[in-house]
Amino acid sequence: MRVSVFCSASPDIPEIYFKEARILAIELVKRNIDIVYGGGAIGLMGILADTAIKHGGNIQGIIAQFMYDLGWAHPGVTDLIIADNMSDRKTKYLVDIDAVIALPGGTGTLEEILDVISLKCLGLFSKPLIILNSNGYYDPLNEMLEKGMIEKFIAYDQSVNWTFAESPLEIIQHLGIRI
Repeated sequence: MRVSVFCSASPDIPEIYFKEARILAIELVKRNIDIVYGGGAIGLMGILADTAIKHGGNIQGIIAQFMYDLGWAHPGVTDLIIADNMSDRKTKYLVDIDAVIALPGGTGTLEEILDVISLKCLGLFSKPLIILNSNGYYDPLNEMLEKGMIEKFIAYDQSVNWTFAESPLEIIQHLGIRI
C-alpha cells in the first residue's frame, strides 16, 4: 500500500500536531505502507519524514523546483522527485497511490484537500481521502462542507468523497487495516 500525506511545513504549530504526525508515521511504517509527501524538512513534513526514516519506512518526497532551490528539501529523503512547479507537484502526489491522508496544514494543505475533493466529485480520482481532525483543527472545514450540502452547492452523495478521522489509529482503520 502507498499513501500520499498532505501536511504543514510550519515549525511553529502546537505540539499535539507533531505528536500525531509521529504516531501516524510509525503506524504506517509498522504496516509496510509507503509514504509520499511534500519533500520538506520542517514542520509536520519534517517530523513525518524523520519518523518514517528512523523506523525504516519507505518515504518519497515530491518537491517543487523553487522549493528545492531554496534548500527546503529533506536531506534524509533519498527518493526525491523534483516537480516543475506546484501544479505538477500536486499531480505527482496522486500517481500510483491507494489513499490520501491530510494532516493539519495551512493554505497549501487546504488547497490540496479541496483539489482532491473536487477531483473525486468529478469522478476523476477514486481513492479514499482521510482528513485527520487533530484537536478539532478541521471542524470549520467539515462545517463548510456540511453547509455546502445543506444549501445544495454540494450533492449529499458527494460526502462519501471524504472522511474525517479523529486520531492516527482511526486513519489506519479507514484504510481498511485492522489494528
